[in-house]
Amino acid sequence: MGFIKELYLNRHPGQYAFSMHRVTGVVLTIYLLLHITLHSTALLFGPDIYDKVLLTLENPFGRLLELLTMLAVVIHMSNGLRLLLIDFFDMARGHRRLAFLAVSFTVIFMGYAVWVIL
Repeated sequence: MGFIKELYLNRHPGQYAFSMHRVTGVVLTIYLLLHITLHSTALLFGPDIYDKVLLTLENPFGRLLELLTMLAVVIHMSNGLRLLLIDFFDMARGHRRLAFLAVSFTVIFMGYAVWVIL
């Protein structure tokens, strides 16, 4: 509960970016474990089962999951680059601009991804 309270009390772009970075890190870790499990079915149960599992993901819901995964990756990556710039290049004074750039990059990239995937 402290995480949500901290987010509510400290309402500034850096806190929101930090929170999104933390949440997307957890989501991507869970995704990676599921992804490895899914693809290991080819080794454990054979190619027929693997193909059936992949066919179940070839629908609009599967595309939505693909876009959400891509969104998590882009948010995590852009916030990670923002944090690298702040920590290693002493750009803490410009953290609001860096947060705006990270959000802008995410929106532009995801707009292109939606256009390509859908």
